[in-house]
This record gives sequence, C-alpha cells and structure tokens, in this order.
Amino acid sequence: MHEEKKIPIVVGVTGHREYIGADTAEPVIREELKRIKAMCPNSPLVILSSLADGADRQCAKIALEEGYTMIVALPMEKSEYANDFSKESLEEFEELLSKAEDVFIVPDTEPHKETREYCYRQADIYIAEHCHLLMALWDGSEPVEGGCGTAETVDIRLNNSYEVPEERNICPDNGLVAHIKVSREEASEQVSCGIEWKGDKASFESVMKKTDEYNKEVGKTDAKDRLSAADKVSILNQKHSGRTLLFIAVIATAITTAFLLYDEASMHMLIIACGVFIVSLILIVRIAERNRYLLKYLEARVLAEALRIGEYMDKSSSVCASDLFTWSMWTDNPWVGWAVRAVHVVEHGKEIRGLGKDFIESQKKYHEKALARVEKKNRTNGNILLIALIITIISYVVALVFEITAGGLFSGNLLMSPERLEWYRSLLKIVMGVMSAATLFAGNYYGKLSMEEEADDHKRMILLFENAKSEYGEKLSYKLIREMLGENARWYSYKSRGKAEISL
Repeated sequence: MHEEKKIPIVVGVTGHREYIGADTAEPVIREELKRIKAMCPNSPLVILSSLADGADRQCAKIALEEGYTMIVALPMEKSEYANDFSKESLEEFEELLSKAEDVFIVPDTEPHKETREYCYRQADIYIAEHCHLLMALWDGSEPVEGGCGTAETVDIRLNNSYEVPEERNICPDNGLVAHIKVSREEASEQVSCGIEWKGDKASFESVMKKTDEYNKEVGKTDAKDRLSAADKVSILNQKHSGRTLLFIAVIATAITTAFLLYDEASMHMLIIACGVFIVSLILIVRIAERNRYLLKYLEARVLAEALRIGEYMDKSSSVCASDLFTWSMWTDNPWVGWAVRAVHVVEHGKEIRGLGKDFIESQKKYHEKALARVEKKNRTNGNILLIALIITIISYVVALVFEITAGGLFSGNLLMSPERLEWYRSLLKIVMGVMSAATLFAGNYYGKLSMEEEADDHKRMILLFENAKSEYGEKLSYKLIREMLGENARWYSYKSRGKAEISL
C-alpha cells in the first residue's frame, strides 16, 4: 500500500501491443525505473497502466519487481475489455490485476461517444494527464487527430492536444516523456532500443525532486493523512521562517547597538562583537535560503488548500483541483499541481465530503476567525511599532532640550564641562541610534509578514461566502473553487515577498 500521508510519484505507461525488441527494451525500462527510485527515495512509487497486451504489461511487471505499486486505469468495463485478449492473455491480465492496489474505469474527459476507440482515448488522456513521467514504448510514428494509441498519448502528454472542457484552466505544456524506441512487428527496419527524452527533462525532474523533498519532511511528522501532513509541514516551516526574520531584526539591531557603543562610547572591543553579529546574520540568512523555509511554508500551504478543496470534489471525475489552478499557480508551483493530480489517482473513488451550504458556512466562519486572529496580531504589532516610535521621538526631544539648555545651542552658554557634555551627547546618540534602528528593523520584520494584505484577503473571502450561500445553493460550483484557489494564489504572491535577507 502507498503511504497515506505522502505524495506518490506516478509513472504512466503507454506503448504498442505488438513490437520487436522486448528483450532489449527490458533493461532500459528497468534502469529508468531504478533511476526514478534512486531520485525519489522518500516517495511511494506508482505505475499507472491500462494493462493492455505488450508494453503496458511489460512495464507493469518490471515495476512490480522493482517495488512499485500498481494502479490500473481501465478504458471500459473489465468484461468488455476482456474481449481484446486471447485466453492466455486474459489469464495474464487477471493475474496482474490481482496485484494492483486499485482498479477503476477512467472517467470521461471529452463529450461521451458510444465507441470503443473513444473509451481507449479517454484512458490515454487520463494516463497522460495524471503521471509525473510518461514511459512510451513507441516507434515514433505521427499521431492522428482525435485518435487513440501510443502516438496520441504522447502528443496529449506533451501538448494537451485534446479539446479541453470549459471548466478547466490552461496548464503549461511541461510534460515529460521517456521515449523507449521499439519497432512494430510489421516494420521494414528495426530501431535501436534506448531512451530519447521529450519535454523539459530538467524542469520535470525538479518537480519530482521537490516532491521527494516534501515527502522527506512529511516522514518526520505524525500526520495520519495527506491533508494533515501538508498542514504540519506548512506550520513547521512557517515557524522556522518567522524565527529567521525575527533573528535578523534582533541581530541587526544588536549590530547597530554594538557599533554605536564602539564609536560613541569608545568601547573598542565591541568591534569584534560587530563582526560576530555580522557573520551570524550571514549564516542565518544562508541557512534559511538553503533550507527554503519560506518557500516550503508557502508551497505546503498551497498544497494543503488544494487537497482540502479536493476533498469536496468528485474523485471519480476527470477534473481535480489542480485542473482549476490559475496560470500563476502552475508556473509558481508546478510540483504542487502535479502532486494534486497524483493524489487524484491514488484516491480515485474515495468518498467525498458533503457539498452545499454547510461547506460554505464553515468556510465563512474559518475566514472570520482567521481575520480576527490577524487583526489582533496586527494591532499588537502596530502597538509595538508605535511604542518604539514614541521612544525614538522622546529621545529626540530629550536630546533637543539637552542641547538647548545644557549645550548652549542658541545661547552659547554651557552648563557643564565639555568632557561631561560629550559624555551625555554620546549616550543620547546611542539611545537615539538604537531606537531608530529597532523601529526600522521591527517595521521591516512586521512588513514581511504582510498582515494587512492577509486581513484584506480574509475580508474578501467572507463576502464571497456570504454571497455564495444564496447564489450557489446546495451545489459547490467550479466558479467558487476558482475563487478559493485564486485567493490562495494571491496569498502566495504577497507572502513570497517576505524572504529573509540582510538589510543593514
């Protein structure tokens, strides 16, 4: 069984039913499956196949031997599909089917037609859409528009070439295909077996590596399911990111204090402290960059919200939450989009939560509570900044009064010795400098938290769900889901500006 809290890496399979070179293709298939396994050691691995004769079954058998779990996406009812197989082939099909983790009939993606070719094409589309990598045992022949088969599956994977239903958004053409070259039996000449990559290999391997990096963190949590795992990973990295920003603000203020004491109070040893603080600041920023605390927090939160929405969407439908992602969500977080599609495969047929007014009301209450928390925190932070500003102004007023009364700013009359006067001036400079720096760095810290923008987002969503209660009635529509995902995209956009950086 795949781990219930991790995101699976899904390898889809397509290929010719009859081809020359199965023996030479086997080591190539095995090597590629092993390479993926080595690349993603923390992730459950799934082979997605229709188990047709030939390539589908050869890849499935090897994948099972390499420790992959198998999910079978049938183009039609099993009894009808069995008409394609000979007696020996049917026995092999039943044996492989018994080893599958899940078996289901693919949903319609295009308008329904009562033809066998249509059913096969829907399976082609489903597999092409829902895998991280498509493995194609193929002779390289050209696709036929509206057709079904290996060439068409590859074309769909690379170009989203089928007619997209109205409820979907545009997805970047970032598919990856491992083309394992084989020849059809009737071919006049054989092609040499090997892999030719089609698509952006580096980009898509980055998607798989980020998925595995996420799964590694999930493995350290006590989460019971994928949604709670995403929540926990997000919260953990949010804490790390927030602490990093706070440390930067505190250390930057300490650097200012140490330098002023060195300069104004002639505490010369503090120049060493300045160096230590600066090195510490650089290390903290580098650690935050290397561990990607901010991006991990944001990405896991985007994933959690998409998974949460997915719990209210029909798992037996061809449409999943990532199909409704905005263009910016796909380009900012492609691994999250493909993670949601992979989850849609392994959770196919899972019971969905009830839709309607209860959901809308619960979302409205969630945003009302979140708004109250953000506004309370924003008031607290505003009070802290106000106090720091007041102290800064008071220190300035004290310094001005001191210069007028004791320093002879206008009269020229000094009320104390020059040495004592300079001592007080140095003290006032240190206090004013430290408070100004503290106000500046605190303002930068709170600014990166983007609480005012977050509060505005919650207000917009409260109004949305208030209106949705009457507009959508008992049905959760794609329009409402898009609004929720759009809010998530906006949140990611302004929160991503809170990057840890050195600013002295």
